[in-house]
Amino acid sequence: MPPSSRALDCAALLAEAAPALVDVIREEGRRQRNDLSVGQLRAISYLSRHGDASLSDLAAVVGLTLPATSRLVDGLVERRLVSRAAATDDRRKVTLHATPAGRAVLRSVRESAHGRLAALLEGFPASDLDALSRVLAALQQRLPGGSLQEAPA
Repeated sequence: MPPSSRALDCAALLAEAAPALVDVIREEGRRQRNDLSVGQLRAISYLSRHGDASLSDLAAVVGLTLPATSRLVDGLVERRLVSRAAATDDRRKVTLHATPAGRAVLRSVRESAHGRLAALLEGFPASDLDALSRVLAALQQRLPGGSLQEAPA
């Protein structure tokens, strides 16, 4: 069954708003002088939620080829935001982890972006914000790869 016209209209609005929302996150990262791309932030976010992730796992989430993901990880390892370790079950495999510094950068960018987005939402009626919150929470459950949320410590 094809999507309803209402669902299609909402999808179009969401697709139009998404790049601007990503820009807010990117701008907050730059404003904090950490110069991380959204892809790098997504990588740190994924690694903070998924211990012992492989390069292939991460590539699938960030949408890059294995060589490009490897270069992304190299930069994050150099900055000490991500660490590599031999897998416990197979020493030939490497697992990736967000470091405490990587989690701190992610938390800082996320909190700053939340502040900017909250300022944009200020003034909307509480009922609209409640509805938006419910819909976005439900939508997030259906999206692959999650968000920039960090796993609980």
